[in-house]
Amino acid sequence: MTATLTLQSKSKPKSRLNLWYEKIMVIVILLNYLLVLFDLSYIPFHDFWQLGQIQLNYNIPNSSINFPTHPLKVLPFRVTDQYDWIKGIEPYQTTVDYLNKVNQLKQIDAEKTEDSEEIFADLRNLTAEMLQLNSLEVVHQNRSLEIINNRMSQHIYGSNQASAEAAFRVFWSSDYFQQQGISQELEFFEQQISPLMQTLYFRSLDGNGQPIDYFYLLDLPFITFFFLEFLWRTRLISRHYLAVTWTDAMFWRWYDVFLFLPFWRFLRIIPLMIRLNHAKFFNLKTIQRQFSQGFVSSFAEDLVQVVVIRVINQIQSSIGQGDIQKFIKQRYQQNHLLDNQRNEIAEILKIIFQTTVHKVLPKIKPDAEALLKYNFEKALAKSAMYQSLQKWPGMKNLENQMGEQFSSHFYQAFSETLIQMTKEDAKANRLFERLLQTFNQELSKELQGKERINQLESLVTEFLEEFKINYVKPLSAEDLEVIFEQTRILREQGRDLTLVEPTLIRRSDI
Repeated sequence: MTATLTLQSKSKPKSRLNLWYEKIMVIVILLNYLLVLFDLSYIPFHDFWQLGQIQLNYNIPNSSINFPTHPLKVLPFRVTDQYDWIKGIEPYQTTVDYLNKVNQLKQIDAEKTEDSEEIFADLRNLTAEMLQLNSLEVVHQNRSLEIINNRMSQHIYGSNQASAEAAFRVFWSSDYFQQQGISQELEFFEQQISPLMQTLYFRSLDGNGQPIDYFYLLDLPFITFFFLEFLWRTRLISRHYLAVTWTDAMFWRWYDVFLFLPFWRFLRIIPLMIRLNHAKFFNLKTIQRQFSQGFVSSFAEDLVQVVVIRVINQIQSSIGQGDIQKFIKQRYQQNHLLDNQRNEIAEILKIIFQTTVHKVLPKIKPDAEALLKYNFEKALAKSAMYQSLQKWPGMKNLENQMGEQFSSHFYQAFSETLIQMTKEDAKANRLFERLLQTFNQELSKELQGKERINQLESLVTEFLEEFKINYVKPLSAEDLEVIFEQTRILREQGRDLTLVEPTLIRRSDI
């Protein structure tokens, strides 16, 4: 007990230190995985990262619905200003010129046609150029262009099915601005059109014709750190256990390989979840148990039926081929060949008999004598002669006295007889073995008859068929959840009873 307590007290600081190390590693892996998720979402959600606002757009026939009506600001700054270079993203020059022209229009008096007409003409030309953007030059822009077209068509004609190019020509005209009001129309453009134009961009291509992606520059420090940690940890494991080589330790920590792979970065969720479990942030055993139960239960019923039915069919096939008759003949021949050899059955029966006589019978003596006394008194009470003797003086306690004497003497005589039989007697042993051998030979000989063999084969085959019908099929109706729960309870009980679980041999133990 003292040694056990000493070992536990020494292991606590070490285990606490390991736990803190695992927690620090989990934090590093989690930060890296959040960066990976951000990078994976950057292109699909570039509009959100640039504008920092949320607004859902639903197109319905002849109309469109925006929810909420005004975009909801979520981010306080533009993430794209710091991250666009990682993806090789540049503002599309056409939209830059377009928005500059709109800013020029704001700075002059639009009612002076001689000053604004030139800007309106430039805006109409830039609109035509923007609506004909080359999809090979500008990626992921179709959705933004579609929303721009629908909003302008809805604003001018009251329907999103009208021509967007015609709607822009009407919008960018001095007559329309004078009729509708300059400030009102510019406010519409700033709120509904300008944010979407800002999301249009150009993405450069590398020498292989693929979009530029410099994310590896951000991921490289993490990959290097994870790779060095993997080498250090696996080397430590191989030095800690005798039977584990460095290669074995690498296979042991196979899930850590995903941390330093430069591709399939989303699979880093696997080591992250396992490390979270090691760091005791949460327990994966429940999830693992439910997953394994669901996986096993999907084929357990069919597997049990196939295995059991296959075994029964094999037995039936063997019976049909006459294996019972072959077995009986083989046993009959062996009885003749093994006359001078040791008889294991006789030895087994002798051991059981000796144990019963010397160990069991003395311990059950009170109960056996009580049973014998009860049966003797019961039989004696039914005797007519005893009933007549009861009328004589002094005969009332005769039943109890005779019962005690009978049970005591009978059990004593029975025990002594059996004890005498257990004593070593060469002649008695030979007679007993000859009896067993003769019984076995005669039984095998009689069972070799054609009629007996056919009867046995028929009965055994019918029994197996009834077993398949009555017992194998109901296995599929068994509640597998109950079986799994019982298995889990037995496993936990066995774990509690095990003081030391046999594991790998540590170098420090030798």
